[in-house]
Amino acid sequence: MAFFISSIVQITVLYFGLLITASLGKENWDTCHFGSVKCLCQKGKGQTNLLKADCSNRGLRSVPVFSSNVTWIDLSNNRIYWINNWFPSNVTYLDLSRNSLYRLYGHPFRGLYNLKTLNLERNQLNQTYFYEGFFDDLHSLTELNLKSNIPTYIPHGYLNDKEYSKLKSLQTLKMDGIGSLTFGKGFGRLEKFQKLDVSGKTGNCSFERISKDMFLYTPRLVYLDVSACNILEIEEGAFGNLKYLEHLDVSFNQHLGFWSLPNITHDLNKTSIKTFLAKGINCLAGMSGTILKRSLQYLQNTKISEINFEKNKLEHFELGLLRVLPDTLTTISMGEMELAQGIFVTDYFLFQNRQFYNISLQMRSIPYQTFDSHCKHDRYRPRMSIEYFNWLEYDNEQREASSSTFISRKKWKDQFLVTFEFPKTLNVFHGNMSRLYGDIPEFKINAPGLREIYMQDNLLYSWDGPVHGIENIEIANLSNNFCSHISKSFLEHARGLRILLMSKNNLGRSLLNDVGGEIFRNTVSLEFVDLSDNNITVLSAHMFNNMNQLRALNLRKNQLLTVNVKMKHMRNINYINLEQNRLATIESESRTLFKRLFQTSKLVIYFSENPILCSCDNIDFLEWITINRLHFQDFFHYNCSFSSSHEFNFMSVMSAKASFTSMKETCKSSIGIYMYIAIATGVLFLLSIVVGIVLVKKIKCNNRNAETSV
Repeated sequence: MAFFISSIVQITVLYFGLLITASLGKENWDTCHFGSVKCLCQKGKGQTNLLKADCSNRGLRSVPVFSSNVTWIDLSNNRIYWINNWFPSNVTYLDLSRNSLYRLYGHPFRGLYNLKTLNLERNQLNQTYFYEGFFDDLHSLTELNLKSNIPTYIPHGYLNDKEYSKLKSLQTLKMDGIGSLTFGKGFGRLEKFQKLDVSGKTGNCSFERISKDMFLYTPRLVYLDVSACNILEIEEGAFGNLKYLEHLDVSFNQHLGFWSLPNITHDLNKTSIKTFLAKGINCLAGMSGTILKRSLQYLQNTKISEINFEKNKLEHFELGLLRVLPDTLTTISMGEMELAQGIFVTDYFLFQNRQFYNISLQMRSIPYQTFDSHCKHDRYRPRMSIEYFNWLEYDNEQREASSSTFISRKKWKDQFLVTFEFPKTLNVFHGNMSRLYGDIPEFKINAPGLREIYMQDNLLYSWDGPVHGIENIEIANLSNNFCSHISKSFLEHARGLRILLMSKNNLGRSLLNDVGGEIFRNTVSLEFVDLSDNNITVLSAHMFNNMNQLRALNLRKNQLLTVNVKMKHMRNINYINLEQNRLATIESESRTLFKRLFQTSKLVIYFSENPILCSCDNIDFLEWITINRLHFQDFFHYNCSFSSSHEFNFMSVMSAKASFTSMKETCKSSIGIYMYIAIATGVLFLLSIVVGIVLVKKIKCNNRNAETSV
């Protein structure tokens, strides 16, 4: 999943998870001393006599003398420039990364027969110059990290493979890819060697060519990362002898270009390839590229499950390209490209085993590059083949036949609807920022496995629908689509929807006219709804009537003046965001409703940046919010509006209570004065009436007397 729940919640959970893990870890470590050096130590599980020693970030210039019961040592981030003391023979983990080591004289790892992990990353070592006997005692070493040391040209294109061959248990080697790197015959003796990382993303890598014999003596590799190495050319079939290869990453070698793909994929059908990453292999300063079917034809008879072409300048690919790929492929990622809308997109929907599609971020601008960024892959580009021109003149009938395989008109309740056929196994679709423009009419999708759909950051300005066949979708993101209209039937079939994100649109008018709450009447499974930043002025009382499962409601950054939505049925709700609206108060009926929810749930209301009215007319609300302050996030940062007649200090509990008491007394006095004035006014009014009546009678009496005398 990828958004509030995928982007925000996952990142938040990860952050707090790491924070909690780190804090718990520190609590289990005690201060210890090795000579004059102060470190942190932790007792081993089960065997209390064994220790882990963390002496990182101590400013050390030399290695302290460790006791014989230390089995795990971290000396990273110091200033150690030579190893003057031997390590305990029981050590299994040794981290000397980020120091100043430049020579390792005197067999510093002598006797470390149990060492499994050795990290020498970010020092000043020459990985090509390890003298005879350097690795003699490292019989158990499974992982060696030599990344980010001094860039050095490797003499004759070979490492000292005779010395590396002594690492009989080695499984993972991380090193810099410098010069004409080739792995000699000695590596053929490493029967457990499965993972090789020479990536320039985490170290130094500058070799420009991968020859056919570069990995001739590493036939057991399962994982190979040659990303970000400034590679210009890969010889045809360079990976063909890697029978067990499952993961290949050639990403961010921007001078390779798409024209190198036939060479890269050649003979991959002889491997066990499952994951192929080719992100950013096309120069961004050049012209948009095209991928032809022959570029991936050697993947046809493999069991590959994931292909990633993200961050390339790819405009289109040959129709039928994806159809040469095997049914084992479950994940295709083409995000952050410049894909145009063309008939070739029909290929997306022709596979029945696809679980994840990513064609997002097509509108993202290309990162700036200087004008001297040359696309060196142009020099290796072959002439365009007849196949390429045949593709440009692809027969229209074939195009129509291709599109009809995933778009059809099917009868649905006495009417024919346009129906999109998706792979049955597809469960995630990313189409965000993909240049999609227009309204969403009534149509049907046939995607029984689809659970998550992300269509945010497009220009889908009117949601008419209804969309049929979406009963199984659980997460939908339609945020930031400049939408100003949603019909009352658009979500008619979204009964399984749990998370709905519709922020940054303009749905206020549509919601204003939905007095009966028809838009959301069938969304009975919703747990989270985001309607923030939608210019909403009024929500009808029945808007969320059927959302019994709702846990979180985001109405932030709207124009709400009142909150009168019925929520009594929302027994699971624990988050309501009303920030940045125009709420001066919460009405009595809503306060009663919230009070009940406070008693039955852990409801937290976000109410910041609202123009709270601090006046005698609103004193009941001020008292209520002060009493229930624990349910209002950032209560102590609330402020009165400029139109308030009184001051109210929210800064602390005491100040809020004092403000309320003072305001209550002031309002009582004001009420007394108003009552006196009202009584006096009433008395004067009555007196005026009496006087008036008396005067009228007197006048009438005088008139009668005058008539009698006449």
